[in-house]
This record gives sequence, structure tokens and C-alpha cells, in this order.
Amino acid sequence: EAFKRINLIINWALFDGIIGFLMGLLAELKLTKAFAYAGEIAWAFVKYFIVPIMVFENKGVKDAISESQKLIKKNWGKSFMGDFKITFVSFVPFVIVLLILIFSSVLKDEFVTYGLFVLTIFVLILGFLINFSLRSIFYTALYMNVKGKLKK
Repeated sequence: EAFKRINLIINWALFDGIIGFLMGLLAELKLTKAFAYAGEIAWAFVKYFIVPIMVFENKGVKDAISESQKLIKKNWGKSFMGDFKITFVSFVPFVIVLLILIFSSVLKDEFVTYGLFVLTIFVLILGFLINFSLRSIFYTALYMNVKGKLKK
């Protein structure tokens, strides 16, 4: 289904990129920093269901944003808790390796410290990839659950 709607997804990616860029510009201005952060948080919640809506309902970006806002208002608790759990699970290994790295630096063994530094970077990147993948799966499953399309 997603490949049939690739043009919608590309449009969404471009639109989301522009919004992210503008939020970043606002964050750089001292007077609008708090507004930009609040906007980023709100935007993160609004865009939860946009890709599933575009894929499963064949809606454009504007209609998908509107529908996503409605679904988030009704289901914000599920969305927030799922997001929190995914973030926690995907970054626990990074924190553990980072703590081991800090401990090893006290031992003054450069070989171990450098090796653990590389491992820390690898685990961080892996955590980001896992986080992104799990969020995509979660948003789609939550969308299908909310819309009653999930088979039990």
C-alpha cells in the first residue's frame, strides 16, 4: 500500500522537513525559543498518524494533518505512553554502555576506553534506528487500533 502512495509520502517528507527547518530557525532566535520548543512538541504529536492516514485512507497532507489532530485529541494518552516506552527501551542499552565507558575511563586503560567509545557511538546509532523503526510500527498499529482495523 505504501508504495502506491509514494508521491504522498514524499510530499509529506518535504513538508515535514520545511516545518522542522522553520522550527529550527525560530529556536535560534532568543525571543521565540520557548515558542519554537512548544511548537516542536505540538508538531511531534500532530504528525503521529499522518503517514498511516495517507497510506490507508489515501488522503493528502492537509487532510492527513487534520485527521491526525482529531485522532491525537481522542487518544493522546496511548500515544504519549507508547512513545515514552519506546524511547526508554531503545536508549537503555546506550546508557548502560555509556556508564561502562565512564567507569573504564577511571581505570586509565586507553585501549578499553577507546573501544568502549566506539561501542557507545555504535549503540547510540543502533538505538536511533531501533527507536525510529519501533515508532513507525507503533504509530501504524495504534492508528489501526483506533480506527478499528486491527485484527485481534
